[in-house]
Amino acid sequence: MTETDANAPTLPVSGGIERRTVLTVGAWSVPVLAMAVAAPSAAASTVPDCRFDVVLTPSSTPSNPLILQATSSFSGQVYTVVITSTISGDTTIGEDIDGSYVTRNLAQDGSGINGSIAADGSADWVYSGFGPSGAIVLNQRTSTVVGDDTLPVAGTDRQTLSFAFYDGSNTLIPNVGDFSVTVFDISSAADATPTGWRQNYWDAVGFSVTPTAITNVSSPYPLGGAGTGTLADPYHRIDGSQPTVGDPEIEDRFDFGSFPSGGELVYTQYDGRQGWHFIAISGLQFTVAECLP
Repeated sequence: MTETDANAPTLPVSGGIERRTVLTVGAWSVPVLAMAVAAPSAAASTVPDCRFDVVLTPSSTPSNPLILQATSSFSGQVYTVVITSTISGDTTIGEDIDGSYVTRNLAQDGSGINGSIAADGSADWVYSGFGPSGAIVLNQRTSTVVGDDTLPVAGTDRQTLSFAFYDGSNTLIPNVGDFSVTVFDISSAADATPTGWRQNYWDAVGFSVTPTAITNVSSPYPLGGAGTGTLADPYHRIDGSQPTVGDPEIEDRFDFGSFPSGGELVYTQYDGRQGWHFIAISGLQFTVAECLP
């Protein structure tokens, strides 16, 4: 199944939005998000309230594209971030569970589908309440049907998030500065016991721009991760036995000196382990031109 929106969204005009507030408008729902504007980083300038920190409010309804709006408390200008998801042909984001089709991809309630040993998916199940409040869920598996114990799985599951940034006049901003993304639960269970390809996974995340830094914000694993975080060399846990185990939770932050409109985040797998897997985007920050020296 492919979720894509090839048409450019109709963006709102500036004005009429409370400061430090973000609204999202999706194809399927209209969730509301709060915006907290942080103090500027030293690399930006002394202009106050210019680095936007989007605080996501939970929503149980998936939305594609996500349209985020932020009002600068310095200038009053409204900035818009549009995030669009595209699913590759080798990827599934939903399935029938208990007689109903379920997808949690792009929901914001910490829910996802978890794989089980049954090769036909009859024992797959849905969990909820996992991860930071309101984080954007990416939840997928390979669409290749294989036997119960066949590893690694052929093909590559892949979901691409494309980012676009607009100013208050709805003009595309070519690049934003000090862009960062915090990703929750980049983890691995490459040899889950008992075996079964649907419950084996190894998360990998890459960007179309090389990160200037990747910081393991929180993790129970001292060895951290591997990979440069690019499309050719996605970032992943350093070995295949680093699953989610509770506190401390696994969070990694990707920082960029600048990030373009049209820039991409790709969520995929490593080493053919692509049963049901999950990450959540729990932080998006960026600086706009008015903040620069």
